[in-house]
Order: sequence, then C-alpha cells, then structure tokens
Amino acid sequence: AEVLVDAGFDDIRLAYPIVSQDKLARLQRLASRARISFCVDTIEAARLASESYDKAGLICEVMVEVDVGYGRCGVHWNDNDSVQFVREVAALPALRIAGILTHAGHSYNGPGASESKEEALRRVMAEERDNMLAFAAALGFQCGADHAK
Repeated sequence: AEVLVDAGFDDIRLAYPIVSQDKLARLQRLASRARISFCVDTIEAARLASESYDKAGLICEVMVEVDVGYGRCGVHWNDNDSVQFVREVAALPALRIAGILTHAGHSYNGPGASESKEEALRRVMAEERDNMLAFAAALGFQCGADHAK
C-alpha cells in the first residue's frame, strides 16, 4: 500500500486480512494520504484492527471476506456463524463494513471431465455469484434486478 500511495493512488483495497499491529500501524500512517480498506475474516483480527484504529482516533473500512468454495480463507457463505460474525464486526468501534468480497480460487481446479474451460469458468462464476447473493440476503440485503438499473 505504501508504494501505491507514494505513486499517487488515493483509494486502495487490500484484498486480504491484516493481522498484525505493525502492519495496522503502517496503514494508519497512510490514512491522511489515502483511503485504505482491507479484509477481515476472523473476530480476533477484526478486534485487533478495531482496537488499533480506535486508539489512533481513526475509522477503517473493512470488507468481510467470504469463502464461496475455495476453502482457504473467509467466512463460509452458508453458515449462520458467518452472519453472526458480520454482526459482531459491525458492532466494533472504529470499523465500518464497506461490503463483502470473495475470491473464487476453486476456479483454478479447471474443468471437469465433461466440460470445457469456458463452461468451467461460467459454472464457477455462477456459483460465486449465487453464493454471494445468498450471503448478502442472509445479512438482510435485498439483491435483485432492481440494483442493475
């Protein structure tokens, strides 16, 4: 993020969790020069960020990272504990949830025996879309065609 801010970028989203006080402090030093957000997917990391930003007198935007099938990181899209996690993060001081974010890394597995590469990508994209919309709906967001207008 520091290199990007030094190059003139003023809106940076780190698509991964920040889980150390040192890295949080480095991001806080950039707050006067750029809008910076990052992902959270554990309550421990969210609490650490909240405490750190609160002590610094800053508000930080975070994205909730959602696991839609890769199984590596993020809260699971179809789990009531994930909805509770979002509620807990939303209640923390100094954090503002800016949205949800995912990475469909399971697309790396490639096509199944009976599908082309394009079919496999379309399948994964549809799964990712449907799972994210289902998670957003579980959080109380209305998702539908009206948002496309």
